[in-house]
Amino acid sequence: CIRDRWYQRRVHGTAACFSSLRSMASTAPSGLGESRISGRDGGAISSPASGTLKRMDSSSVATAMFPSTKDAQHKPLYEDPSTPTVMTSPDGFSETESQQSDASANDSDPSGEMLDCRQCTDNLLRVYELDDTLQAIFRKVRSSEKARGLTDEEVVKIVYARREASSAISLCETFRTVRTKYFDPSWDEIQPILDMRSSYFLPGAVDRQGRGVYVFHVALNNPNALEESQVHKALIFIHESLLAERAENISRGIVYLLDMKGAGWGNINFGQMRRIFALFSKKYPVRIKLQLVIDAPSFISKVVGLFRPFVPKKNMDRLRIISKDGLGEFFTPENLPECFGGTYKFDYDRWLADQKRKFQEAKETSRLPARHHHSFPGR
Repeated sequence: CIRDRWYQRRVHGTAACFSSLRSMASTAPSGLGESRISGRDGGAISSPASGTLKRMDSSSVATAMFPSTKDAQHKPLYEDPSTPTVMTSPDGFSETESQQSDASANDSDPSGEMLDCRQCTDNLLRVYELDDTLQAIFRKVRSSEKARGLTDEEVVKIVYARREASSAISLCETFRTVRTKYFDPSWDEIQPILDMRSSYFLPGAVDRQGRGVYVFHVALNNPNALEESQVHKALIFIHESLLAERAENISRGIVYLLDMKGAGWGNINFGQMRRIFALFSKKYPVRIKLQLVIDAPSFISKVVGLFRPFVPKKNMDRLRIISKDGLGEFFTPENLPECFGGTYKFDYDRWLADQKRKFQEAKETSRLPARHHHSFPGR
């Protein structure tokens, strides 16, 4: 139960979360004897039959509320309401989840702060503007075994990325593999890529369709200087931070600005680029709605031809090769950086310092990076 309260804490505050836990303890049936809540290391947090929670140290609370990616197998916040969950105590007494809810309702928290996790999920769906069709897909994917261990927000991202139940369920499985490999970097691993200044997002900037903006300066890229796993971890970190900035970046998608000015063959590792495209088009849930290749040299048509077999057709159809002067069709001047002829003032050093601060703050609570609606998946 404590593990399932992490989302409530993020949305509704710590007070509501712990009030809910106290209420659950006070309404526990007297016949249960000693109940247990499993911790990360297989230990147990016990409560006597009186229903009073034992005092836990801060590390135990953090372990229970914020499990790490490797062992985050918490129960989904949404389950099929037609299938009752039976809970059994060590002495053999059992009752359905609905019966426990009825017992809690009869002796609810007097402050009214105890919230149903399903209500939290409904709030999340409203935040991310899922229509009835997408909500139906979400519920089907959420109840799938392949989505077990994923957070509700991750499932929302997957639903938006695929917009079809069977495809979304399939992506759940591949995304869990990506999480295991790339979602727990150290700052030392990703800093060399960030120090290149080639990849970043523009805080607060959007295109004319209200979509977030990711920038990649190809001429600043040195593909052979670092291990490929470091590159993947850094790029995923930047994308996760961009998606965390606004709910609309998940629901409406994002736009790539691929600056080719001054780029040469030495700035492109074709094998590495092919695997990056495969990662973000087939294994990572993000809606890349438009890719604008700016000031491309003559060889870019050959590059596009090499990537075409490895990139979904819908993504290739969203690729546009334009000059810098053509960006006005897609952006207002205040949302376009000065390097592209706009008035948006971007300070990379300030952006990097802000990302490092959020990274370190998130690491202190075992969550990466800090988000408005929900922290880095699985943390």
